[in-house]
Amino acid sequence: MTYLMKQIPQTDEEAQKKWIFPKLHWYTPIVRNEFVPICQGRPFDRTETVDLGWKQKILSPIPEFEYTSKSFTEVCADRAVEIANMAKEQGKKVIVTCSGGMDSTSVIAAFLMYTDIDIELTYSESAILEWPEFHTYCTSQPRITRLIDFTYMPFLMEKLIEAGNYIIVGGDPGDLIFGSKMYREDQKIWQPDGSEIVYNMDHWAPVWEGVPSHHRDFLQPIVDACPVDLENNYDLTWWLGFCMKFQLTETRLWMCSRKMAPVINFFSSAGCQQWSMSNSYAVKCPNNNWDDLKHEAKKHLHLWFPDDSVWQQVKRDSLGGVWTEPLNRVFYAWIRDLHEAKIDAIDSYLVNNIPELREKNYSFKQDRLDILDGYDHGRKMLGVGPTPDPDFDVPEGADTTKRIRGQMYPVSTIDENFNFVNWPRHKIATRVWQKHELNEFA
Repeated sequence: MTYLMKQIPQTDEEAQKKWIFPKLHWYTPIVRNEFVPICQGRPFDRTETVDLGWKQKILSPIPEFEYTSKSFTEVCADRAVEIANMAKEQGKKVIVTCSGGMDSTSVIAAFLMYTDIDIELTYSESAILEWPEFHTYCTSQPRITRLIDFTYMPFLMEKLIEAGNYIIVGGDPGDLIFGSKMYREDQKIWQPDGSEIVYNMDHWAPVWEGVPSHHRDFLQPIVDACPVDLENNYDLTWWLGFCMKFQLTETRLWMCSRKMAPVINFFSSAGCQQWSMSNSYAVKCPNNNWDDLKHEAKKHLHLWFPDDSVWQQVKRDSLGGVWTEPLNRVFYAWIRDLHEAKIDAIDSYLVNNIPELREKNYSFKQDRLDILDGYDHGRKMLGVGPTPDPDFDVPEGADTTKRIRGQMYPVSTIDENFNFVNWPRHKIATRVWQKHELNEFA
């Protein structure tokens, strides 16, 4: 018997609003239990043809299709010029959050080839390791005025917002412009009961081959709304991701900062979307070769950085190295290896200097033990409890999402007026880690 989440309906007040980012438990059961894991987060429907269980406010509607013959580098040029002009009008600096992948590096190349503005970059160890040659090249560019080394993206986002003079440009949703990993055989999917599943889809097979029949029944209206022909499963999953995962990626830097941030998602523009709809799998992933995914981005990058390493780049999970991985690895290793004297010193400092912690009888020593106890070593995740009892009877109105692994901030929302509700701040232990162990914001 599989543990499935039951839908908790919205209140009358909630049902009247549109939502940029919904509560996880509002989704209809099939969406929450089957498509949330496939999308690796909250799915949306930019075609607005299926019932998700709540009303959407779409950040970037799908533009009415108009074929474009522009190349990828040309649409990147248009977008870079648009953002550069915006920055000049507002008197703000442009900073690009560079994960090291082909999307964020394409953004850097576009600004430096097609605009006259200076930019700043954020970099992490994982970004440098992902493409060291590109990082070295960036350090030699006079128009890249600062490279900020950081370990954990949410802390950096807070500092940039506090500074108040930045437009923060990210490489999202570049993945969805080119394609989606939905149903790909190497995509590990966490089920609601804590188990794993892998779909064995041939992306070069005819459309729908290998997709469960009840998924096809649910998704058919979204596919019917596609303005271009879908030639194979690659095109099918591109369109599904383009419709269902687009807004999830657009909100990721907001999720990092836990509040409204001056973020521009580079590839959300109408021009980038028109390019995406105008080009099939044959352009986005030529020769049916996953290692050549984003070939057009490589051509664009090679114009600015004419190095053979460009052609060796492959799709990676770049964001994990600057967000979840530091928390799961760096923070855990730090808190695990603390010496007793340091633990006592931290405990004493917090209790003596922060009255609200003293009033709550906070104990860093106990907090540390709780964090270590809640760490899932096999899956490298913090804060994951035991797998729920499959026979667990969900109480009426209960928030079951807190019992399901792998989903961040289950009850957090962003409404149509950009109000952020129930977005958790970092715990005391991670704040200590930030203040005493990480590099200060440079």
